[in-house]
Amino acid sequence: MSTQKFWLLTAAVLLALQTPTTAQMHNPLEPHRTPDARTVEEKISAAMSAGPSEIAANAHIVDVDHTGNPVVLREGTNDFTCMPGHGDTHPAMCADKASMQWFKDFADHRSKPSNTVPGITYMLAGATQRSDSDPYDKTSPLIPIGPHWMIMWPFDPKTTGLPTTHRSTGAYIMWAGTPYAHVHVMGAPEGATSVIAQEGQSSQIAQPSLASSDRPDAWKIENALSAGPKFITDHAAVMDWPSAQDKELKMRVLREGSNGWTCMPDRPAPRHNPMCADQTMMKWMMAMTVGKKPNIDRIGISYMLQGEAGADVQDINAKTPPPGKDWYYAGPHVMLVLPDGDKDALKDVGQDTSTGTPYVRGPSSPSPLLIIPVVKADEEIVLRKAATSK
Repeated sequence: MSTQKFWLLTAAVLLALQTPTTAQMHNPLEPHRTPDARTVEEKISAAMSAGPSEIAANAHIVDVDHTGNPVVLREGTNDFTCMPGHGDTHPAMCADKASMQWFKDFADHRSKPSNTVPGITYMLAGATQRSDSDPYDKTSPLIPIGPHWMIMWPFDPKTTGLPTTHRSTGAYIMWAGTPYAHVHVMGAPEGATSVIAQEGQSSQIAQPSLASSDRPDAWKIENALSAGPKFITDHAAVMDWPSAQDKELKMRVLREGSNGWTCMPDRPAPRHNPMCADQTMMKWMMAMTVGKKPNIDRIGISYMLQGEAGADVQDINAKTPPPGKDWYYAGPHVMLVLPDGDKDALKDVGQDTSTGTPYVRGPSSPSPLLIIPVVKADEEIVLRKAATSK
């Protein structure tokens, strides 16, 4: 493809993706609704984190400004375009020219995509979606999706045998039965390494949080309060995590509370993981953060009703999975810490995170946690008013 044709297609995709009718389409190039304080270098780094290093290193990198105009951050030499994205619904991605055509056709509401070969799109920094079945779903809650890559071609579940609902590992067909069906392959392609990994920051594919630390406080408060039931969050304090530069590990008050509970926004991981904790659980968490024994004398409780991605069920303090292993995904759950003298009460509870039954995190820790799932990892909680008898 010539450089002129490439930029004509890219510009067409940018214009098409700016329409509000694109529903749940991954749309990293919609005009920024809020100021983006990132430097050009930071945007380039975010864009490159979406693809394998051997592709991202030579890809075109494009952003869009607040007026919707495309901004070329870096020229490339291959047929891939990487974009930094912004916000939960606009993930970073790297897409080849067939995928770019696919995205444009979808945004234009064409009856079917016009790419004549399968497109390849990488989202190795994770993303969100609203529905596995409805391409134009605008209202369902966002579902966090871990690192994955996609084949933009209308595969048939009957002939391929692939499932049609989201899963945290393996492959599945999204929007099956529609012209815009395509395959999600969870994780990174075999042998792929991210640019961040090459630079020595991690030995694994980069797994940035879906909510970065530069979010506005109002967003952090809303995110934190989504972790617990309303009768707790209405009067809970909201605290932000210490910054990476804060050696004293001081949390910042975002909102005062009055009921002894504290809610906190996401920490870096492949999916949302806000938490609401009582005073005992906060004591436990602060002690574990600095490597001290918590000295727990009563039951502590916390809620994680958005679920989480766990690094290692055996190691409470693990920030990334052990070599050769992937993140495990837990659905909405409640966590309990027991008094120190009652640790043996958990000795017969397993560590299987996939069954939906209670399990123990950090079984060898001085103060392990009992995790009680509310629903399974691929399910969410939907609230409704209970019928009242008259």
